[in-house]
Amino acid sequence: MSVFPRILVAVGDDDLSKPAIQMAIRLARDQGAKLRLAYVSEVVPTKASSAQDLAELESTLREEGNAILHRVTEQAEAQGVDAESARLSIGTVKDSIAEALARDAEEWGADLVITGSHGRKGIVRWLAGSVAESLARVSRVPVLIVRDAREQGAAAEAPEA
Repeated sequence: MSVFPRILVAVGDDDLSKPAIQMAIRLARDQGAKLRLAYVSEVVPTKASSAQDLAELESTLREEGNAILHRVTEQAEAQGVDAESARLSIGTVKDSIAEALARDAEEWGADLVITGSHGRKGIVRWLAGSVAESLARVSRVPVLIVRDAREQGAAAEAPEA
């Protein structure tokens, strides 16, 4: 019997999401869980100067998201995991990636959400924000935050202030 029969993982096209994806695949395989790979496209109308530019931007983001999801779904299935993908999008300044992921996790019935984090601290975190931290705050589903192993190593090697 699985403790987490339905696991959602945030997927991106960066090194940040790779450790989280690997953790999610391993956990889903070990738990015999269903895995949902969620990619969020952020389309805010102010990024485009015309309706045509906006349509091209949306098309490009949709294609990129679909390619990423296809690649990661194949990776999960190759390791024996029952996986599905979801391409989410946000189109307003008021919505956030964290809120879109939390909403999808709840609607899908996830038992656990997994996401990556840079592990930034101080002024850098304040300026850049943290999707992982925001997700942990807004989600009604438990959130497992997986830090980038390189960031953990760099933090361990950094001199104390």
